[in-house]
Amino acid sequence: PRSLRVVYRRRVKRLESLTFKGMEIDGSQTVSVAIQRYHFLNLDSFLGISTEEAFALQPPRVIADSDFDTAYEYLASHPNIDERKDGRINITEE
Repeated sequence: PRSLRVVYRRRVKRLESLTFKGMEIDGSQTVSVAIQRYHFLNLDSFLGISTEEAFALQPPRVIADSDFDTAYEYLASHPNIDERKDGRINITEE
């Protein structure tokens, strides 16, 4: 089973559901995420999170310079990945 499941309603710009390892994540919980530098530099316009909010709990840190290199390394070490759609991320038009 997959660890992360996301349901996002595009028309109303609302995160409907977020679960991790079968447990619902609610708005009062703090989670760590990995995102590209471009998205981090534009948190406010993409996610409505200010730089001050992003730095409030812990300063961000760079763990990889190239997302392509990271993906390539992962795929090279996992050659038998099944490409079937697994439903972890659902974006609805409603």
